[in-house]
Amino acid sequence: MYPPNADEFYRELTLRNRGLISDEDQQRLRGARILVAGCGSTGGAAIEPLVRAGAENLVLVEPGAYELNNLNRQRASVEALGRNKARWLGERASAINPHLNIEVHTEGVTAENARAICNGCALVIDAVDVTTMQGLAAKFALHEAAQQSALPTISAYDLAFRQYVRVYDYREGHLPFDDRIGRLRRARNPVEALAILVPVWAIPADLLDEIERLMSDPGASISQLGCTADLFGALVVPLALELLARRRVRKSFVVDLKDAISPRRMRLRRRVLALAGLLRVQRRVWSSKG
Repeated sequence: MYPPNADEFYRELTLRNRGLISDEDQQRLRGARILVAGCGSTGGAAIEPLVRAGAENLVLVEPGAYELNNLNRQRASVEALGRNKARWLGERASAINPHLNIEVHTEGVTAENARAICNGCALVIDAVDVTTMQGLAAKFALHEAAQQSALPTISAYDLAFRQYVRVYDYREGHLPFDDRIGRLRRARNPVEALAILVPVWAIPADLLDEIERLMSDPGASISQLGCTADLFGALVVPLALELLARRRVRKSFVVDLKDAISPRRMRLRRRVLALAGLLRVQRRVWSSKG
């Protein structure tokens, strides 16, 4: 049994946060309306840690339904197959805290609804799919709306065993994507857009064969790993706490699981391989434009 009173429930739920999360940060997290746009791998991984940390107001946006090939990396089971991801994750979150306020949008982010979805939010988690042109259009609309509403926005990219995180704090008056949205709109395919969104230094050697495969077959799906998606779930709580408190965070960074467990020699070898592979990919890009 658990306390039926919402405040008593919350005090007990967050009891083991004491001393690690301040009372002020805890109340900010509880009161903040957090938008999770895209509830697949990275977005889906963010929801449960936020709820367990004490977030109580969520807006979940996702048009897609679970498929079997999602289960290697997404927070679902075979019972979820065919069901909308945002609805499924909302139900799972409510099973942790029945006092949650959850708003679900199964139509996804569009140019028409982006401003309304962002309305009243304090933080945006951008996990919109970047592997399709439709997904990129949704991401552009989301960032334009977040910028117009002056909302801090966290973008996450799972790249092989590496999580790349980019923070856009639109409270500081920045333009969408730091004024790169024009270049992004001119991208002919998702690979070209990703080359703008993800800096060269963030691309791991493990991903280079995948990039070349996608260049040969732009309509193919990209490989992603559950351990990397879960890595964003671990990062999102401290990021949310800091941004909601208006404390500065790094603008961009990577956390690499292989680097964390590898000796220095192996890390250096992977960096050399990444550089060589990127040069190979760049030559291929130049030849395709020639």
